[in-house]
Amino acid sequence: MREDEGKAIVKNIVDSWSRVYINQVFFGQEYGNVLQYYVEFSKPDKLRPIPEGTVKVYFDITMGDGPDEYDIEFNFENESLKHRLDSTMREAKFQSWIDRVLENKHKIKQLLHLGTEFEYTRNVDKKAQPVDPFVPKFDIMKAKDL
Repeated sequence: MREDEGKAIVKNIVDSWSRVYINQVFFGQEYGNVLQYYVEFSKPDKLRPIPEGTVKVYFDITMGDGPDEYDIEFNFENESLKHRLDSTMREAKFQSWIDRVLENKHKIKQLLHLGTEFEYTRNVDKKAQPVDPFVPKFDIMKAKDL
């Protein structure tokens, strides 16, 4: 199987997963009889053409002995659960799985400041003093009842 044939197979699979998300298929690498691809899902809109987060799904196409014999496994992001097309998940659940992974990323983004040093130097208070975005605004010393 050639690289572009595998890419077409993966694209055909993921295009049916969601009508909300757009996707792009990328070739990863080939080792032995396995072709690796990853698909990046995103949901840009007119107000935010650059999406706040994306979800990656990693595909392994293991080629068999015949030209049309292959096996496909995939997993979402860094999850260890490997899915197959004929088992582990119903077709109607792919979009909700992508939603869940993206929602978890947004929750983490709200809890952690993932900015750069440049962004840190741009965080100032009303007196133009630098404010550490990593330190919560709550001061435990001012609490009266614990």
